[in-house]
Amino acid sequence: MTDHDRALRLLGAMRPMTAVPVLGVPAVTVPVVVSYGLPLSVQLIGGRFADDRVLDAAAVVEERASVARPWRDEHPAVPPRSSR
Repeated sequence: MTDHDRALRLLGAMRPMTAVPVLGVPAVTVPVVVSYGLPLSVQLIGGRFADDRVLDAAAVVEERASVARPWRDEHPAVPPRSSR
């Protein structure tokens, strides 16, 4: 396999990840579990200008996830936004 072929494969693998920033929609990735010592995450994507809804959903997922959250000791809790 040539370097050109490797580059094309890498670009092809990255294609699904490029849609979110290009479309300008809010997204967040939340770790939910650790498997074989590595965190597995879920990515939440919302509609345009729905940043608050995505962050609220991420807070719920994070609260219910079984992954250890060592960053909670280092950063103060941010209360969820009130429902509208």
